[in-house]
Amino acid sequence: MWVYVYKFDKHGWFTKCKARLVVRGDQQVKSTHEDTYVSTLAGRSFRTLMAIAARFDLELLQYDVVNAFVNAELKQDVYMRMPGGYRNPGLVLKLQKALYGLRQSPLLWQKELTTTLTNIGFKSVPHEPCCLSKGGILIFFYVDDLIVAYEKTNQKSVEWTIGKLREKYQLSGGDTLQWFLGIEIICE
Repeated sequence: MWVYVYKFDKHGWFTKCKARLVVRGDQQVKSTHEDTYVSTLAGRSFRTLMAIAARFDLELLQYDVVNAFVNAELKQDVYMRMPGGYRNPGLVLKLQKALYGLRQSPLLWQKELTTTLTNIGFKSVPHEPCCLSKGGILIFFYVDDLIVAYEKTNQKSVEWTIGKLREKYQLSGGDTLQWFLGIEIICE
């Protein structure tokens, strides 16, 4: 099915409309998908990270992984019927990548991102699976939104890390963190 999303900026002004082809996960047979639980960054962890960033004057950059879910491989066969309006009615496709709406997509994406970060030397922070660290760099994420926190002296390492992420994923952003999960961040 097609899902239409209207995007607004931080002031509530309309910026664009997006259309996305999604799987009807509500019609998925339970035996066709693995565990679907996915961690999300806890609010208290986010507040703690912001306090640490303020205390140690850390730089905060924000990135978005474009079409994050489709970067994750499917481990089992999943088929979907194309929605109405497609030129070949009734066409059934075998998915090769996780797609939005698929019940296991968020978990597969989280595993994909965590594996990538682990492969370049990051380690999970105990009790917070959505936060990883390496040599004075913290990366925390909420689904496809990434925040990179670091001291200015680690600029080269951050550039290397972002370069490695860009080799695998299309990233947008890279600006100083201003908004995250509806919270305005003001650094003075």
